[in-house]
Amino acid sequence: MPIVNVKQVSHVALKTRDVEQQANFYTNIVGLGETQRDSSGRVYLRCNENHHAVVLIPSSEAGIDHYALDVGGPAELESAATALSRAGIAYETEGTGEWDGAGRSDLWVTSGSAPQAWPRDLACG
Repeated sequence: MPIVNVKQVSHVALKTRDVEQQANFYTNIVGLGETQRDSSGRVYLRCNENHHAVVLIPSSEAGIDHYALDVGGPAELESAATALSRAGIAYETEGTGEWDGAGRSDLWVTSGSAPQAWPRDLACG
C-alpha cells in the first residue's frame, strides 16, 4: 500500500532556451491557454480549470525542471508530509508555512530521496 495517495498529475515544469517559441507552440498548436507570466520569465499554461498544467522556465538547457503530483487538499498534503517523515524521506516546503490551502501548498521531495535526478513536488489544490 502506498504511503502517499496521489489524485492526479498537477503540472510539469519544462526548462527551455526559447520561452516565446515554446509558448507559441503550446498555445497556438497544442491549444493550451496562457494564465500568467512572472517576473523571472516563467510562462504558466493551462488545459483545464487549474491555474497551470505546464510551466515554461527560461534556461540555458532544455529539459524537465520538475513535476508535481496532486494529493488533494491541505489535510492530504499534511498526511503526505507525515508519511514522508516517518519513511525517512527528505522534503522541503514552499509557501508561508500555513496549511490553509492558500499558504503552504507544496512539498518538494529532495533529489537524494527519490529516484531520478529532477525534483518532485507534491501539491494540494
